[in-house]
Order: sequence, then structure tokens, then C-alpha cells
Amino acid sequence: MPTSFFLRPIKRPGTAIQAEPLVCTVLDQPTALLHHTYKLLAPGDSLQIINRGEWKTEMQQRLFTATSIKADSLGQVDNKFPPFQQPHFGWCTDKPQ
Repeated sequence: MPTSFFLRPIKRPGTAIQAEPLVCTVLDQPTALLHHTYKLLAPGDSLQIINRGEWKTEMQQRLFTATSIKADSLGQVDNKFPPFQQPHFGWCTDKPQ
């Protein structure tokens, strides 16, 4: 089953967002998509990823390792979407200046 996720640029103070939010469906190349998405970040930008469920969070950690992207775990985050009862876990990575 494909995994869908939502990409949203994060506006830093004093910067302009150049892109609209993007919804992606990962079919069979999640590592390539994560690497490509990270490359699109401008220096100083952040990428936040929210995973639903512990096994997807473990998969995300493996993707970060496979792409050599350093990311910080945000731990469990509040679930604002009642239909999704599984716990949600977040990640944040900053592209160096």
C-alpha cells in the first residue's frame, strides 16, 4: 500500500516561501524521494516529517540513515486528526547554511 505525506515549506523570519504545499505519494522509491526533497531545501530551511505509527517511524529512521540526512526526532506529537488513532511521531531536519 502506498504511503502518502504532505510537504509544507516552513517560513523562517525574514524569508519568503517560494513553493506551495505539495502532497506526494511514495510508491516504490521513498529513499530517492526523501533525498530529492532534501536537495530542494534552501540553506537554512527545515523539513518536518510526521509519521503515523511506530513502524513507519522506524522506517523513517532507516530512510534518514540511508540518505545520510541528520534529523532530530520530535518524539510523539499531538494528533489533530481524529480518524487516525495511531500515535504520530515527528522528525525535523535543517539544511545547513
